[in-house]
Amino acid sequence: MATQERQALQELETRVRQLMLDFRTLRADNLALQRQVAETEARLETEKARAAELSRRLDALRTARVISMEEGDVKEARAKISRMIREVDKCIALLA
Repeated sequence: MATQERQALQELETRVRQLMLDFRTLRADNLALQRQVAETEARLETEKARAAELSRRLDALRTARVISMEEGDVKEARAKISRMIREVDKCIALLA
């Protein structure tokens, strides 16, 4: 009986050691992943700020373009839109 108890105790000790090793490995992996998440979140915030700035600049450029359009540009844009509408109407007519 003592031999079986010793074997069971050794087996339990081996399993506990393995669990401790696994725990240390998983803890190190967890810390590395936490650092990676923090870096990714910081990068995301930076990119969000950059996107907001670019969006603001785009809006400003669009506003400047509308303000600087000359009368000829407006007439040309209207003519182009009219041509596109006629093409769409022709396509719809062909489908009907």
